[in-house]
Amino acid sequence: MPHTSKIFFLMVFLGSSLASGQVDLETQRKLIEDFKKEQELKKAEQKPDQVSDSPTQQGDLDILRQELADTRNAYGMKKSNETRAAVGQATINYVVPLIHLRDFDRATEALVTSIRMVGGQENLSKLLVDVYTQQSEIAVGRGDYYTANRLLHEAWTEAKASRVQDLVNATGHNYRDFYWLWAQDLFGQADWVDATSKASEALAWRIDTGPIDSLLAQIFYVRDQYNLAEEHLRSAMREFGRSDANLVYLSDLVKRERYLERSFRTVDSKNFILRSNPNFSIDEKNLQTAFAKARDEAERVFQLTTPRKVRVSVYQRSDYARFCESADWNQVTSIGGKIRLRNDAARGRLSDLEVMLNYAYGLWLIDVETRGLAPSWFAEGFAHQLAFPEGPPNGGRNDLKKDLTAGKLPAFHQLAGPFRAILDIREAAMAMAQSQSGFRFLVEKEGFGVVARLVELMKTGQPMDVALSSCTGFDYNSFSEEWSLSFDQGFLTEAFVDAPRLRSLGRISPLGSYWER
Repeated sequence: MPHTSKIFFLMVFLGSSLASGQVDLETQRKLIEDFKKEQELKKAEQKPDQVSDSPTQQGDLDILRQELADTRNAYGMKKSNETRAAVGQATINYVVPLIHLRDFDRATEALVTSIRMVGGQENLSKLLVDVYTQQSEIAVGRGDYYTANRLLHEAWTEAKASRVQDLVNATGHNYRDFYWLWAQDLFGQADWVDATSKASEALAWRIDTGPIDSLLAQIFYVRDQYNLAEEHLRSAMREFGRSDANLVYLSDLVKRERYLERSFRTVDSKNFILRSNPNFSIDEKNLQTAFAKARDEAERVFQLTTPRKVRVSVYQRSDYARFCESADWNQVTSIGGKIRLRNDAARGRLSDLEVMLNYAYGLWLIDVETRGLAPSWFAEGFAHQLAFPEGPPNGGRNDLKKDLTAGKLPAFHQLAGPFRAILDIREAAMAMAQSQSGFRFLVEKEGFGVVARLVELMKTGQPMDVALSSCTGFDYNSFSEEWSLSFDQGFLTEAFVDAPRLRSLGRISPLGSYWER
């Protein structure tokens, strides 16, 4: 069942790999377009022939209804192939305009009555299946999956009864696609149990199983059920091949996390899951308090609600650097929809933890909500804004202007990959400063609401450049140009950040320590 706002979930496991620069935007677009074409072809195959000259006025419908009644009476008096065919044609003549008028109840009643009377003629069965399918699509558009499921069950029952193999196959594909879309929607709502159930229903059709196995692998990975995640990854690789970079990346991520966290304990509260070594000294209460404040700030300012429990892994310093492939200055990040936190960064004053975990929550929220499609400059800018609600520090303003004038700054579209791997502290600091400056320019130009709009578009599979143009009218070139002009105008408000709070920023990025020098 086509549903363009959800089709990009073919790449459901890309949230992790995109964050690590594994898949380029052109590849994403091609996969999405290929899937669109496939779904449109499937829908076209099950469309019955329709008359082109369709009456739409009630008087015309009355005439067609009377003609249908007359042919049924004639069939009742004399059952023959001729009268049987006449009932079928009169039914089609009457039902097609009803479908155009979206009067599905009368269309269904007429088709069911005729099929019971003269049997399931191929065209009648196809038309009835189409009526059920159209209604199910409307229900899905309303988010009423239960009604859609009931209607598709009716379509499937009719298709099987018709014994028309092409119709049976097309309806089966449609039903499978419906369960897959339902599973994706439930996944986005963090309803793991029902998402697993619906994905398993889709898998049971044994049609194009690779994407469904990939989805189930992602679900089980997020739930820390590594055995099941690996089982479905193996199944997906059998269909897609081991050369698929995204599956290989997720498989590697599962194995490394499973090994690293094999002896971890889990603290599971209402909105927070903490995984750590039992020997670590961690103030769990302070962590929960800090994350709660970050969640409230994101919802209050940006209208972005937490889609699921915050999941945090705490690693010792050397393990963190290896797992996250990060420079020593980096102490927290989001990979695979899970926050990764360095052990020495999980302790300290609550004020320091609030800055650090606001930042961490920002990275995680954008990663999860956009399913990895947000470029790093946008995610980092959002994270810094949460860490400093009154505005991030502007310590890099002069350096940014100097590098911009000298043509040394990268374009925003080049700031897409993760910053955590940047070893040079000035380069990393400049990337952070440019990101927070660009993000702040964006919200001052368009208002805080633009963030939720951009996130929603990326959630449906639109890359950042397309979403930015759709929301603001900016392409990346015009955005960069107006942002650079803002250096001569200044921000609407200048943030003041005291030294202790600025130093706490140095625990999560090179900004604090670099600008302190």
